[in-house]
Amino acid sequence: MLQIAAAILSIINFLAQNKDQVKQLITSIESLIPDAPGNQKALQVRNFISASLGIEDQFEKAWDLVAPLFNSLVAATKTGK
Repeated sequence: MLQIAAAILSIINFLAQNKDQVKQLITSIESLIPDAPGNQKALQVRNFISASLGIEDQFEKAWDLVAPLFNSLVAATKTGK
């Protein structure tokens, strides 16, 4: 349980500290594979975050809890905010 909590905090911290880079990554993936389903594009970003943090084992369990934050970042990126 503590590992999942630590993973959640790591993901939130990563998104907060690297918001502009993650937004750029989202935009780049969108332009590279525009016809791919959204969940495939999101998976690419998720894999990047997971690998960057080195928490692949806990990532999936933690992701469900931080997905709304990530989805908000994606929506803001798509609307240009």
